[in-house]
Amino acid sequence: MRILQTIHTYWPQVGGAQIYVHNLSKILIEKGHTVTVFTHKLPGTPKREIIEGVNVRRFGVIPWKPYGIPHHRVQPYYPLAVLRHAKEFDLINFQMQYVWTTDSALPFKKLKLLQTPVIFSPIGFSHLHKSGWWVNRLYYRFCIPLMLKAADTVIAWTKYEQITILKLYNIEKEKVSHIPPGIDFGKYEQLPSPELFKERFEINSENMVLFVGNFFGNKAPDYLIKAIPSVLSENPDTKFVFVGWEGKKGYMQLCHDLAKKLQVDENIIFTGPISFTDRDLLLSGYRGANVLAMPSRWENFGLVLLEAMACETPFVGAYTGGTFELEQKKCGFGYNFSDITRLSEKLNLLLSDKKMAKKMGMHGRNVVRTEYDIKTVAERTEDIYKQVFSSY
Repeated sequence: MRILQTIHTYWPQVGGAQIYVHNLSKILIEKGHTVTVFTHKLPGTPKREIIEGVNVRRFGVIPWKPYGIPHHRVQPYYPLAVLRHAKEFDLINFQMQYVWTTDSALPFKKLKLLQTPVIFSPIGFSHLHKSGWWVNRLYYRFCIPLMLKAADTVIAWTKYEQITILKLYNIEKEKVSHIPPGIDFGKYEQLPSPELFKERFEINSENMVLFVGNFFGNKAPDYLIKAIPSVLSENPDTKFVFVGWEGKKGYMQLCHDLAKKLQVDENIIFTGPISFTDRDLLLSGYRGANVLAMPSRWENFGLVLLEAMACETPFVGAYTGGTFELEQKKCGFGYNFSDITRLSEKLNLLLSDKKMAKKMGMHGRNVVRTEYDIKTVAERTEDIYKQVFSSY
C-alpha cells in the first residue's frame, strides 16, 4: 500500500508521537509498503527529504502559540495539499490532533471531497478535550465530532481514550480500536552499563530518581521537586536527576529557584538535553535509576514509561496517558496528579524495597517485549489498514 501519515511536527523537532510515527513507518516500509509523512515546515527544514526510507514533505505554517507551545502552528495550506495529493495514496492515517493543524483536512471526507480510505488517531484526545480555552472548546465541540465520524476507523492509544471517545460522541463501538504505541525493543536488547551515566554526571549516591522530559508545564517537574523533602526524610542519600531542555522560557529557572527555596538543590542535577546520537548515555541513565518519576499533568501516553521499563526500571507516574494501564500490569505505581504526599510515598516505597523494585523492573521489561514492541504494534496497525483498504 501507498500510505500517507500526517503529524503536526516531525524531525528534527520530535517527541513521543513523532518517534512512534517514524518507527511505525519504518516497519511498514520493511513490510513492503511505501510511507510518506506530511508535516509542518519548521524554520531551517527542507520542503522534501527522505529520512531512513520515509518520504517527508513539509508545508508552510503560521506561527501561533495559544498554549505557549513553540511547535504549535496553524497550517493554512495543509487541507488543499491533502486534497491535491490524496489520489497518490491508498490510505491516509491522520496522526494526532491540535486546534487547526494537520487533521484539518479530515472533514473533507464527510463532504465526499476526500475519497481515500482514512484512519484517525486522535493522540492525546483524552486530556486535550478538557481544556478550558474557548477556541479549544469550540474545536472539540464542533470539529472533532466531524473528524471522528468522517474517519473509516479511529485508533485510540489508551483504553481510557477509547472509552472517552465512545462516551462523548455517538460513534459505533466497532469503529474505535485500541492499539497502544510502541518502542523499538531491538534497541534495548543490549543495554549499556549504568556507570556510564553516573560517571558522566558524577553521581555517587545510593539512590537515584530520574525525570526525563522537556520543561513544559504539562510535564510538571516542579511537582517532583516539591516531593523531594519528604523523600529525603526517609532516603537521604538520593539524587534527583532531571534530563530535558527548557521548552517553556523561564520554567527551568523556576525549578532551580524552587529547589533552593526548599533547600534540596544539592540533591538535584539538571543535565540538560541528551542528544539522540548519545542514546547509550540516556539508556545508561534509565538503568542507573532506581525509579523513573513522571509527575505530568497530562501525557499522550508517556513513552518514557516504556523506555524505563525496557531498561528494567519501575516508575511512579501521575494518572495520565498510559500510566493506569501499565500500573494494572504491575510495572509501576500511579497517583492522582498534584498529590505530592502520594508521590513521595510511592517513591520512598520503591527506594526502600529494592527487592520489590527489581522484581517490578524485570517484569516491566518483559511486558514491553511482548506487548509494546513497535513490531507487534505495527502488525496490529497494518491489520487495521488492510481491513479498511479492502472495504474499498
